[in-house]
Amino acid sequence: MRSTFYGLDIAAKGMFVSQRQLDVTGHNIANSNTEGYSRQRFITAAEPPPGAAQQFAPVTKGQVGQGVKTLTLDQIRDKFLDRQFRQETSKSDYWNTKNEALYYIEDVMNGDQSTNLSGVMGTFFNAMQELSKNPTDEAIRTNLVQESKKMTDVLHSYYSQMKDLMYQQDYALAQEVNAVNEITTQVAALNENIFKYEQGGQVANDLRDNRNLLLDKLAGMMDISYEEVGTGKFNINGLELTTMRVYAGTDNATLVDHTDVNLLEAVQDAGNAVTDDLGDANETERLLHSIRFVGGNNEYSGEILELSSGRLKAYQDIRDGETKEHQGIPYFISKLDEMAKALVETFNSIHQQGYTVPYTDVNNEPHSSTNGIDFFDPSSVTAATIRLSDDVLSSGFNIAASSLAVTKDETGHFNTGNNQ
Repeated sequence: MRSTFYGLDIAAKGMFVSQRQLDVTGHNIANSNTEGYSRQRFITAAEPPPGAAQQFAPVTKGQVGQGVKTLTLDQIRDKFLDRQFRQETSKSDYWNTKNEALYYIEDVMNGDQSTNLSGVMGTFFNAMQELSKNPTDEAIRTNLVQESKKMTDVLHSYYSQMKDLMYQQDYALAQEVNAVNEITTQVAALNENIFKYEQGGQVANDLRDNRNLLLDKLAGMMDISYEEVGTGKFNINGLELTTMRVYAGTDNATLVDHTDVNLLEAVQDAGNAVTDDLGDANETERLLHSIRFVGGNNEYSGEILELSSGRLKAYQDIRDGETKEHQGIPYFISKLDEMAKALVETFNSIHQQGYTVPYTDVNNEPHSSTNGIDFFDPSSVTAATIRLSDDVLSSGFNIAASSLAVTKDETGHFNTGNNQ
């Protein structure tokens, strides 16, 4: 006859497992809104009768098992889906970051009717048309000078806002590198804590959730890969303990290896400099940042980290892209420069053929009708520097609206020219 306590032991085991399951359910409910939390569940199994695993098992018929036992506290999580999610997060954050910057550039270019280039150029040509109707009127000429200056001011504004955006992208890159170092340092600390916790045979689910959440965030910053590898050490249940290695960039450089971290830094690079070409004494050279591994004992000391996706790569591409295939701020500035140069050279070549209107300046000095005058300063042919010529700035009468010399008759009236 079996012991009475055998049934009580089975019941106690069942109650213990049920209580633990209730605890896990409560833990799941309490963390339903916790970022990065993965639902947990107990994996249980029937415990076989005594001696069932022995070489010479008892032959008694109808042996009853010993109740239920806990195998592990598992997470409802798919490692394959985690890996896919992080790959897509890196790509998604890259394009979202680029889209924000390109949308800003589009917004700069569009503006309203008084600040976009299309609007001010239309007003400029309208002022030119008004001049053709009354080419000797001083007020009309003064208005044309003002509208011309407004057009050059818009190009200056475009350039200035583009450069500001470039430096904003560079600043964001530097700050993001610091955030990467914070995350990789935390991942290394969690690796150590998980390793110590799981030596006792338990699974550090909540610590693993924290580590997974950090990997999710890191994936948005850069293209990463990772693997969980054995350490050659075993827990009290005889299972090998594992740790996490994290790699980054096109060359799979190691960021984290168990508790070791290869830190990054955003270094101002003399070979990555940009000059604010403002056409005056205030020109400044700014050094932009490259992403490098910190020196010292770092495995990749001083090496540049090359990325293919993530927000950091987007900041670099928007800041540095200068080709049609890789359109960034330098590319759009170059297109503005091309436009400014074409406007200056084409307009001047036509304007030089025309004749100005005779006038007397503020110093009471007379000026006769002449040709060969530049409308724009021929030495200032970029979006940052385009300006009217000194002759036109000094007097609207130096705008050449006629292909014939303009003269005054004996009564002081102008021969207004032919308006060509």
